[in-house]
Amino acid sequence: GNDFNDEIATMISTAATEAAAARLQANYRAIVGFLRTRYEDPAAGDVVVFLVTNVVDPTAGTGAVPAAFTEDFCGMIQSPYLIPFRAAAISNLNLFNARIAEVAAELGGYLVDNHGVFFDHGMNAPGADRWLSDDCVHPTNEGHHQLRREEWNVFTGERY
Repeated sequence: GNDFNDEIATMISTAATEAAAARLQANYRAIVGFLRTRYEDPAAGDVVVFLVTNVVDPTAGTGAVPAAFTEDFCGMIQSPYLIPFRAAAISNLNLFNARIAEVAAELGGYLVDNHGVFFDHGMNAPGADRWLSDDCVHPTNEGHHQLRREEWNVFTGERY
């Protein structure tokens, strides 16, 4: 998420989003290539298996969070500079997540839909239904639990 969330320009400019996504894809290719070269030995039954998560939208598609949340990334979302560009930021986040899905598929990874897991459980959700901490980024204990559940489902096909 840092590749998308850390700069307003990346969030609001499609060209900047595409550039950040290209860097992310190149980094994934390099990391997975390194791990496969180092640890994969199909003849011995050793395979590198990896999960890739996409980026959460803490606003549930609104581009806004309650005014009470002003720390860290929440503060950036509250920025008056971002308000006119909320729709663009949401669109670019979807584009960024599409590029993550592309590279995961290309490399044979498992995509975990972090975005979907947290969509209705972001900063606009009430009380216990909110699975993100006050910084708009990090999961709460329940959020971690729900993310683990989704990872298990993606990896095994089982729900618990």
